[in-house]
Amino acid sequence: MPILILNKVKDGLDASMKKKAFAFLEKLQLDDKLPGLHIEPIKGSVDPRVRTGRVHDGYRCVMFKIDGASEPVYVLHGIWPHDEANKIAESVRLSMNPINGMPEIERVLDSYVAAAASATPEVLPAPEPVPIAAPAPAVEAAPSEDAVETPSPKTKAPTWPTDASAEAFHEELGINRELAQQALDAPTEEDLLTIVADARVEWQGEALLELATGTSVADVRTAYGLDKAIDLGHGSEDEKFLKSLEHPFVQASFHLIDDSEELRRIIEGGDLVAWRLFLHPEQRKYVDNDYHGPFRLSGGAGTGKTVVALHRAARLAGERTEARVLLTTFTRNLADDLASNIRALDESTTLQTHLESPGIHVRGLDQVVRSVLQTAGTDIDAAVAEVLGDSRSGVTSATPQDAWKEAIDDADADLPPEVATPAFFAAEYGLVVLPARITTETAYIRVRRKGRGVALDRTKRQQVWQVIERYRAIGRPMTAPTGRRRRRSPQPGWSSTSARSSIT
Repeated sequence: MPILILNKVKDGLDASMKKKAFAFLEKLQLDDKLPGLHIEPIKGSVDPRVRTGRVHDGYRCVMFKIDGASEPVYVLHGIWPHDEANKIAESVRLSMNPINGMPEIERVLDSYVAAAASATPEVLPAPEPVPIAAPAPAVEAAPSEDAVETPSPKTKAPTWPTDASAEAFHEELGINRELAQQALDAPTEEDLLTIVADARVEWQGEALLELATGTSVADVRTAYGLDKAIDLGHGSEDEKFLKSLEHPFVQASFHLIDDSEELRRIIEGGDLVAWRLFLHPEQRKYVDNDYHGPFRLSGGAGTGKTVVALHRAARLAGERTEARVLLTTFTRNLADDLASNIRALDESTTLQTHLESPGIHVRGLDQVVRSVLQTAGTDIDAAVAEVLGDSRSGVTSATPQDAWKEAIDDADADLPPEVATPAFFAAEYGLVVLPARITTETAYIRVRRKGRGVALDRTKRQQVWQVIERYRAIGRPMTAPTGRRRRRSPQPGWSSTSARSSIT
C-alpha cells in the first residue's frame, strides 16, 4: 500500500472537492495502479518525480512519487483545476535545502521551466548538514528620544539585526540569497510583507519576518530547530527525504498520514486543519518538552498559544492511560470550543467531567474552582482559614451584590468620600487583601499598598479593616436548625467571604 505524506500549502484544496478528494486519495492509499486514478508524469517538469492524478473531470492532484524501502510514497502538494494543476506540476520541485539539508517544495521561475522542457531534469543531491557557528548577538538600536508617534507599516522600516546580510541569512539558515536580498532592500514593512508573501518556500518568508523584528540569526535558527541536525545517512535522495521527516523543522511542513480515518478527518477539515497537522518547530518544542514543575508560555494574540496547549494536553493524556490532564480557559463557551478541538485533534481522546477520572478535563476556570470547593468537604477548612482567617466549609454561596455598600454603612467608619465607596473597597480587597492573604488588622496596617493611588494612615487603615471584616461577615452564610439560611453578626477575630468575592 502506498504511503501518503501531506505537504503544507496554501489553497491546496478546493472546498467543493472534499468528497472527490477523499475518494481519490483513499483509492491511492490502497493501490496507486488503479486505472481510474490516471497517475501520470508531466512532460517538461523541473522535477522528474512530479505526478498528477485525476480527482474529477476538471480537477487534478499534484504530487511527488518517492521510492520508499518497500512501498511507493506520494508527497501530496494539492488539488487544483486541471490547467492550473498542470502548470503547477511543471514548475514545482521537491529538493533538499543545500545549507540545512531539510526538504522543501518550491515553485521554479518560468525561465527555468522553459529550460527544463528542453533538458533532462536533474535532482540535485543534498549535502550533509554541517554545524554552523553562532553569529554575534544582535544589538538593538536605541529608540529616538524625539519620536512622537509609531510609524505605520507603510512608512516604518524593518528592524533587522545589526549583522544582517543576504549572505548570512543564506549560509546560516538556508534562505534563498535573492529572496533575502530583496527583503533587506525593502524600504518599509509593507513592502517586506509583499515580498515574503510571494516567497517560493513558505518557511523562508516566515523566518525573514522574524528577522525583520530584530531577532538574531542565532535565535531564529534555534526557534526553527536548525541547530539540531539529524543524521540523514548516505542513501538516495528519496531515502534522505524520508529520514528527514523525523526532524521537528520538517514536521512543520510535511505530515505522514497514518490511515484512511485520519485521511478522512484531514479532508473534512479543509484548510482549517493546518493547526492540527503542522506545528512550528518552536511550538513543537513546548508540546514535547518535559518540565520538572510549572512553566509559563506567553505571547500576543495569534501566536499559537492555544494550539500548543491543545497538542500538549493530547500528548500528556496519550502517553499514560492513568493521566489526568486539566485544560482551563475563561468561560464555558471557550471551554466547549477547546473540547471540540481536542476531539478534532484525536477522536480517541477521553474527555472527562470529573477531576478525579483519567483523561482530559476541559472546563472554564470558575467551573473548576466551584467543582473543587463543592467536593472538598471539611478538607477545605485549613485552606480557607489561611486565606480568610477562619475555618469553614461553606464557601460556595454568592455574596450579595450590595455587600460592600452594606458593610460601609454598618461599620459607620469616618472615611473620606473617595474611600467610602464600593468601588474602592472592591479594588482594595482584590488587589491588596486577597493577594497578600491578610487575615488580621495588624497585617493590613503593615502591608504595602503599591499603586493604589490613595494614601491611608494607621487610623484610616483600622477603619477600612472594620469595613472589610463586616463584608466578610455578610458573605458568611449560616445554617439555622430549621434548614433556613441566616446571617450572623461579626464577632472579635471572626471574618468571612465567598468564593465569588475571593476571585474579584
